[in-house]
Amino acid sequence: VSTQSTWDMATTLNLKGSDGKVIPVSAAIKEMSILIKDILKDAPASEEIPLSQYDGDTLKKVVEFCELVQYKNDVPYLKQIKEDTKFEEVVKEEKERDFIKKLTDQDLFKLVVVANFMDIKRLFELCCATLAYAYRGKEKNIEKIYGMPMAVNEDIEVNMKEQFPWAFEIDQERLEALKAQDLLD
Repeated sequence: VSTQSTWDMATTLNLKGSDGKVIPVSAAIKEMSILIKDILKDAPASEEIPLSQYDGDTLKKVVEFCELVQYKNDVPYLKQIKEDTKFEEVVKEEKERDFIKKLTDQDLFKLVVVANFMDIKRLFELCCATLAYAYRGKEKNIEKIYGMPMAVNEDIEVNMKEQFPWAFEIDQERLEALKAQDLLD
C-alpha cells in the first residue's frame, strides 16, 4: 500500500514552524499547495511537515485562508487586474477581502513569501493583487518608505548585470506564454 493512499481529506497534518509551533491542518491543503502535495507523495502519515523558514503565526494565517476558501485554488486574480479595475471587482469574495484587509503590512509580506514557497496560487495572487492595489500610483512613496530608488542609474544596472546575469536573460518561451495569457502587452 502506498503512503499516498493514507492521506485522505479527513486526515490532519501538522505544519511545524521555525518557532516550534505546530499548526494542524486538513490534508485537503494538498489541493491548494503543490509543495505539500509533493511532500505527501513520499511522507509517512505520522510525520510533521517542517517549514522552518516560516513562523507558526504566518503558517496559521495560511491555514486560516485555506479553510476560508474551502481548499479551492481556482481564482486567478492577477489576470483580472487592469488599469481601471477596482479591487472589489478583482477580489469578488467579501470573506477574502475581509481576510486580507485585517493583515498588517508585515503579515502581508510574510504571507506572500510563504504562499509562493508553498505554491498556493490563490493566496499568492490575492497577496500580490492586494500589494498592486495598495501601491498603485504611489511610486514616489515606495522610494521614501523602502529607501530604494525607482529609477535605476547606469552604475546600478551594470552592477546588477554583473551580480545577477540570469535576471537579465529573457526566456522567450516564458515570455510568449505570458503574452498568450494576456499578462503582458
